[in-house]
Amino acid sequence: MAPPSTEQYAPVGYHNPYGPVPRAAANVRERKRMMSINGAFEELRLHVPTFPFEKRLSKIDTLRLAIAYIALLRDILGSGTADPLEFVETSLRGGRGGKPSEWNTSAIPQQGDLRLLGPPTGQSAGDRFRTATEGSLQISGSVRYPMCPQRPL
Repeated sequence: MAPPSTEQYAPVGYHNPYGPVPRAAANVRERKRMMSINGAFEELRLHVPTFPFEKRLSKIDTLRLAIAYIALLRDILGSGTADPLEFVETSLRGGRGGKPSEWNTSAIPQQGDLRLLGPPTGQSAGDRFRTATEGSLQISGSVRYPMCPQRPL
């Protein structure tokens, strides 16, 4: 026997002034909302630097990477360097802070358990791109920087 519907419990003559709100309509709204959010993340992924072999970043990694990238761009603007690519290359090769900067994401767990770590305080934005110490990946190929001319490092 099927469970009784909620309409059976409404008082006789009761009329919902807002009308019925079918679950299907709420599902459609939620689906559209999620599609909008996912579309925005896809757009954001197009504007953050990535490795050529990198798989699609998770939403949290995309947000963290965007935050770090914005900080890097802010440092580039504040550095007074005429060539942004030169600033990035210098930062990645250790010209700032005395040690080479490294890139990382959590999108490639088999590549040495890479993680996108939050930037420690007091570091420049160029030094904020760090890998976990075990299985770290040194920059040896090209990294796509959307705001900089493409050139292998």
